[in-house]
Amino acid sequence: MSFEIKIISEKDNPLLERKEIEFIIFHAGQGTPKRTDIRKKIAAMLNKDIECVYIKHLYSETGKPETKGEARIYESKERALAIEPKHIIERNKLEKEEEKK
Repeated sequence: MSFEIKIISEKDNPLLERKEIEFIIFHAGQGTPKRTDIRKKIAAMLNKDIECVYIKHLYSETGKPETKGEARIYESKERALAIEPKHIIERNKLEKEEEKK
């Protein structure tokens, strides 16, 4: 699946040791990409480990080939696991972790 991500805003949050971004995904002729694929692409764009990237929200509108989203990029995996709510961590699990269960 090919899609393009454009970051529209970026905010540093030094207290929580994370960066908060808002982005738009352009996915013409396709459905909304999987969270895992989005995480991988954002991690590659920002030179971070995928385990430090968590998608908070994805907003899709019917008929539009774009999705808006919010993500949090942490300095370390441990910091992310300490701060992110359990439901967000569960929602952002990698496919390999899900297959093990």
